[in-house]
Amino acid sequence: MFSSLLVLLGLASAGVMAAPPAQPPAAVVNGVSLEVWEVERELAQRVTSSMFHRRIPPDRMREFRQESLSALVLKELKRQRAKAREIQVDRGQIDVAWREVRDRFESGAAYLDALEKKGITDEAFRRSFERDAVAEAVDRLIQNRVEVPSVEDVVFHYLNHKADYTMPESRHVIHLLLYISPGASAAEREKAQKRAAQILEEARSGIPLVDLVEQAAKGLPPKYRDQVGDLGFVHRGTLVGGLDDAVFSAPVGKVVGPEKSLFGFHIFKVIEARAGRLLPFEEVQEAVAASLEREGRAEGLRIFETGLLEGAQIEIGEWVEQPE
Repeated sequence: MFSSLLVLLGLASAGVMAAPPAQPPAAVVNGVSLEVWEVERELAQRVTSSMFHRRIPPDRMREFRQESLSALVLKELKRQRAKAREIQVDRGQIDVAWREVRDRFESGAAYLDALEKKGITDEAFRRSFERDAVAEAVDRLIQNRVEVPSVEDVVFHYLNHKADYTMPESRHVIHLLLYISPGASAAEREKAQKRAAQILEEARSGIPLVDLVEQAAKGLPPKYRDQVGDLGFVHRGTLVGGLDDAVFSAPVGKVVGPEKSLFGFHIFKVIEARAGRLLPFEEVQEAVAASLEREGRAEGLRIFETGLLEGAQIEIGEWVEQPE
């Protein structure tokens, strides 16, 4: 797909391979060529190392390539804008980022040899880190220009999105599960049902359900053990299928069951019920303001990037559609 060197350049994983034949640019942005290796470096940062051990479907790979090329085109446009506006970046940070990759090689000579095998110069490789840093600086500059939402904006959003700030109905539940394996026989299921009925009778006779849970939990597979006992308050929609409906329709203080599900038989008791409620504005004001500010920054950056693309001359090569 692409060389392990480029994975190193993007994800710091080891390995090199022979230089590929010369390729046309992946794109030309306002007269500046973006080489294939530069986009592959961007791609290597998107495709996790674990993905290299299995085949990625062609359609998904094409999406990854398109996303990587689009991201690099925007970075180059931001670099050009920064140069025109004389926006400065911290050269020390750029050097640190470059050194983190270079120092993963056994020596400086090994690093230069790896670049040479891919037809990449040290100067060009360093410039890729500069482009990254400049693009990040431009992003921060644009986002910091977005006005902080006013109190009136925050109140307006809160009043018009009350559902987002409403605590759902919740119930304090003690839950016992008598687990049944999916492969259990009819006789085993009948035995479990009888045992569930017996546990229910014991709980209703006065034995605390929590004590009965402790006994039953010993026979549960480990992954189910944190789903029984005193669950505290659970919200509607968080319990499995029919159990959710049963819990939220059960009377408070009564032991209920056995309820059957794919996992076995459930017995539970609702200790307390809380109706859904709108959170007071004072409790969520800061969260609403932060959310609006994030949205504003994202929208401001989107508008800026759209303007960059609309005013640019961009020629796209065939790299995205290359065969696997």
